Amino acid sequence: MIVDGLLLLLWAVAGAIAAIPQERWAWAGVPMAAGAFGALARRFDWKWLLLPRRADGWAAFAAGWAGTIGYLAATSEWREVLFPAVAVAAAGLFLFHDRSALQSHAIVTTAVLATALGATLDPGARQLPLFFPFLVLLVLCVALVQQEYILGRLRDAARHGNLLAQQIPGYGGARRGLAPAIAMVTVTTVVATLVLYVAVPRFRFKTQDPRSGRDERGGRQQSGVTERMSLRGVQDLKMDYRVALRMRLLQDGTPFRPSLPTRLRSSAVDRMDGPDWVSTAPWSNLIDGSDGRMDGWITIGSGTATQPLEQEFEIEPADVPMLFAIPEVSRVRATALRIDGNGAIALTHIPRTRTAYSVVSDISGVDPRLYEREPRHPDPRYTHMLFRDPRIRDLARSITFNATSAWKKAAMIEEYLRSHYEYSLDFDPGDREPVASFLFHTRSGFCVHFAAAMAVLLRHLDIPCRIAQGFSGGEWSDRESLTLFRLSDSHAWVEVWLGSMAGWIPFDPTPAMTGSEEDPGDFAAGTPDAPRPDVRRPGQPANPLSADKLSKLDLRAQGQLISSFWNSVAAFWKSRAGKLLLFALVLASSVCFTWRALPRHEKSRLRALLLGSPGASTPFYDEFLTLAARAGLRPERGETPFEFGKRVERVYPGARKVSLALYAVRFGEAPLAEEEEKARPVIDGMRAAQAGRRAAK
Repeated sequence: MIVDGLLLLLWAVAGAIAAIPQERWAWAGVPMAAGAFGALARRFDWKWLLLPRRADGWAAFAAGWAGTIGYLAATSEWREVLFPAVAVAAAGLFLFHDRSALQSHAIVTTAVLATALGATLDPGARQLPLFFPFLVLLVLCVALVQQEYILGRLRDAARHGNLLAQQIPGYGGARRGLAPAIAMVTVTTVVATLVLYVAVPRFRFKTQDPRSGRDERGGRQQSGVTERMSLRGVQDLKMDYRVALRMRLLQDGTPFRPSLPTRLRSSAVDRMDGPDWVSTAPWSNLIDGSDGRMDGWITIGSGTATQPLEQEFEIEPADVPMLFAIPEVSRVRATALRIDGNGAIALTHIPRTRTAYSVVSDISGVDPRLYEREPRHPDPRYTHMLFRDPRIRDLARSITFNATSAWKKAAMIEEYLRSHYEYSLDFDPGDREPVASFLFHTRSGFCVHFAAAMAVLLRHLDIPCRIAQGFSGGEWSDRESLTLFRLSDSHAWVEVWLGSMAGWIPFDPTPAMTGSEEDPGDFAAGTPDAPRPDVRRPGQPANPLSADKLSKLDLRAQGQLISSFWNSVAAFWKSRAGKLLLFALVLASSVCFTWRALPRHEKSRLRALLLGSPGASTPFYDEFLTLAARAGLRPERGETPFEFGKRVERVYPGARKVSLALYAVRFGEAPLAEEEEKARPVIDGMRAAQAGRRAAK
């Protein structure tokens, strides 16, 4: 029952770690419910409710697992099936009656897999408190399951009449010293985890060459943002969970936690080119000092910000030089940049190492009273269409039949797409045109299809628009006090031209989803009902249970702490006191290890030699006790050495001579060497008999 309880507790913690990123508590609870039911059924001997450990039991388990996973695979994305598959496997293993050690090891393996799945999806500190009990339980479960396995093998051998197995202590399953073992494992694991938490500020699941920017897959990391947006084949990017960039928001130079999700803009495309959209805007160069000031900042547009927001970014090596920022950008810390007519900002080179940059954005938004009823952009490319589809034109008119302004039409199309179409990564237009297929056939897709559909509907109404690209969502990391954006957070939305005074206003027709496609309400202050950013005071935690208080160390502070610690340690070991302490530790460790490795009778010889009294120790009798214990014979409480010798004599003839020799040395002051010579034939006979049994086995 101890092992069952620990396995159940291990899976409870592992399931919580796996469920936290996507809040999949139902699947986390399936193995726990199965384990509790299995333990209850075994406790009350309800064998008929459990799976037998025979071929029919394995068949039932395999059929249930295959059926559940097959249904999930047919209705969900393959990555969404991994955690349920592990959970169902663990649940089935918990339901076996008379579970074997191999199946218990399999439960431990499923717990490790569930934890690994959760760790790859959540880079923050939300799971950190759970890793302490998980590691402790993991070590305990592996040790106890292995002990059960060994004891089970010995019991089987004893039942088949193997005398050697009967002579090994503990074959009956008795455990001694469990509490000290648990305490030692707990302390060791907690200390090791604390050291890792302080010493390793970031974890990387993909190795990368800093010189070439190439990851272990053999290619440069794709950013998901280029001057061409494809409506086909971007599923791989949406399933790529590598970190693309890190963002830290500053208020008076102090980092603070933003509300999530957040939208970062990079570039925009304006022309439909078959199944793709491309940017036709010209590029121009900007340098520091073009605004008349050599201050290390490049001004974008007017450079004035009514409500400025400072951001610091670290972008991973990518295949394009595009920069990301919260719109609208007013200044960028750089010496030279490139900017195009669609507002895309890029470096003058492709970043081959991790690149840091700073941005100041104006998040004040636009007064809705500045919106024009029928805006016209001077550049016709924002209303250009390769062809006009009567079905799309009629659909656009039916959606906006009672709208009186361009803003109202855009808002109605946005709401229509949000409420009448579904988000899905399984988009296959076949031979059809992607937008028409999305609107009239599949009626499901992901962000680029929603954005392209809205842009086409608006252009059929002669409303200027373009498609913006960037990131949406983000994951807050308490350990680093910044927001992480993964490649799977890539997003596309629509920007509508509402007049020269209002400019480009963002609209997002993609339905609100969890994760990367969730509606980024904050910092999208272009629409009248857009919420304001949740600007908390610097250092203020999001909730009372936040890990902020445990994660005050940022990267710089962690580096300083580690450097100071190692400098102090190095200075101490170089001193004379440090060298003496090191010598003493090595000597003490060697003595302790040697003493622990010695047999009991050798320890007795050393005690006699060190104490200087032949009668102080009787090594031959300690050797006799060791050999008797190997045969499963130990002195009972209150039993004299002579009585014990008589009992051992039933198995090994002449054992009483050893007890009599002991009495002669301890109480008769007889010479140790003479009495040991009398007892030696009996001891050697016991050793030879046991060696013969081992050889026979």
